[in-house]
Amino acid sequence: MEYLRIEIESDELHRKIGAGIPKGALMLIEGEEGSGKSIVCQRLAYGFLRNGHSVTYISSELTMKDFIAQMKSIEYRIHEFVTSKKLLFIPMFPRMGKVVPREDFLYRLMRAKKLFEKEAIIIDTFNSLIKENFSKDDMFKTISFLKKVINSGRTIIITANPSMIDKNIIDLLRSISDIHFKLEIKSIGGDLKRFINIYRFRGSSIQISGGIGFRVEPKIGFVIEISAVA
Repeated sequence: MEYLRIEIESDELHRKIGAGIPKGALMLIEGEEGSGKSIVCQRLAYGFLRNGHSVTYISSELTMKDFIAQMKSIEYRIHEFVTSKKLLFIPMFPRMGKVVPREDFLYRLMRAKKLFEKEAIIIDTFNSLIKENFSKDDMFKTISFLKKVINSGRTIIITANPSMIDKNIIDLLRSISDIHFKLEIKSIGGDLKRFINIYRFRGSSIQISGGIGFRVEPKIGFVIEISAVA
């Protein structure tokens, strides 16, 4: 099996999940607000880029300027990948102060073939891309499209807040995902700790069990909590 490698010098995430993320996989990262979905996506994106892979990053929260600044604040410097076109960043709301939801945004994305030519496509978050009256037919078309992309060897990573999405949709995403991470915040010894709970990881080169504790530090980035217990 071929993998998109994620190894970087500043943390041990790659050792926790094996050789990397399998090519041609659909990965779901779910969690409530503030659980760390975006930082996990940013860590994966930076790992892909540092290991020579290409990435499309679709964000419903950040502008390009904000994304670069946020990555820089945790020492994930990405200017070279933007200029070399290894990283394609697509903001859902490109202009500050002009946050106007577009119900057709998801379908516009799916029609933009160049967005799905990169090796990894990250969609953060799926909730914001679907309209309120998202139907079963809409979901069928979306799933069919996602399967077509992963069958071409691309890897798709989707984040979702289960409290902000229809139960039938999140259940379907869970059922079709090759990799399923659920992020949680727990109180341990009076401190709040973040965890990646791994529910499914098809194609991992190692046996994975339990959870991975993590935190985020300015000027350092994503840090594995070695002593954390899930």
